[in-house]
This record gives sequence, structure tokens and C-alpha cells, in this order.
Amino acid sequence: MFQALRSDGRAILLVEQNALLALSIADRGYVLGGGRILAAARSGELIETERLKQSYLGYGSGPKQEETVHGA
Repeated sequence: MFQALRSDGRAILLVEQNALLALSIADRGYVLGGGRILAAARSGELIETERLKQSYLGYGSGPKQEETVHGA
């Protein structure tokens, strides 16, 4: 269904608690927290961000970092 809408040139705003599911569907993602955009990037970049892996995706290594992804 999403592929058909995308091929028609339509945009979709998907609000989903399951971050991996949402990022597997989306081209871009935004992480919100405390009323602010904490991260905004292409979905693949967000999935690889260590802080997001630990805080929102439930996996990752090392101490939590204060990195934020913007752009792309």
C-alpha cells in the first residue's frame, strides 16, 4: 500500500511507536522528545545512530552519546 502511494507521488505522515517498523517504511524520520525535534535524517542514517539505537531501538553498544543527526 505504501509503495503504491509513494509511486503516485504522495507523502504520508506516519506516527508510530515501533521505531524499527516506521523507519523500515519511511524514507526520512524525525525523533521527537520534550516537544523538540531531537533527530532528523534519512531512515538508514537514523537506524545507525548509536544514541537512537540505545534509546529508541533497544540495542547498541557503548555509553550513551549526546549525538544528534540533522540534515541529509
